[in-house]
Amino acid sequence: MIPHGKLQALEQVIEEGMQVEQLRRSQAWQILRRTLEAQKAVWLSEAFDAAKETSKNLPAFLGRIEALDWLLRCVEEDFEIARQRASEERESIFRQEREQNELDNAVAEAHNTAMLHKPGTL
Repeated sequence: MIPHGKLQALEQVIEEGMQVEQLRRSQAWQILRRTLEAQKAVWLSEAFDAAKETSKNLPAFLGRIEALDWLLRCVEEDFEIARQRASEERESIFRQEREQNELDNAVAEAHNTAMLHKPGTL
């Protein structure tokens, strides 16, 4: 029996991964990516300035840059990896289900097949 909740969760991950893949192929993503990269460059420049002055908060700039890196990685890599893993797991569940059904059918067929006894045996 396929666990319904597990299968539903896998389907959701696959669907979301496909939606993000469509976003990545769009012109809108190219615009967003360039904007995020430009903002990273601004914050990196400000981080260098902050390193020279004690009045500015260097970790704040580095944290912002790290957040943008995370966002880019999430959209460009993590969703795809999650989608691939979910697809593989879903296929594994379906394969196991098919194999179990084949085994169950073979056992049921074996129990329903008349046994031929050789003469002189019980």
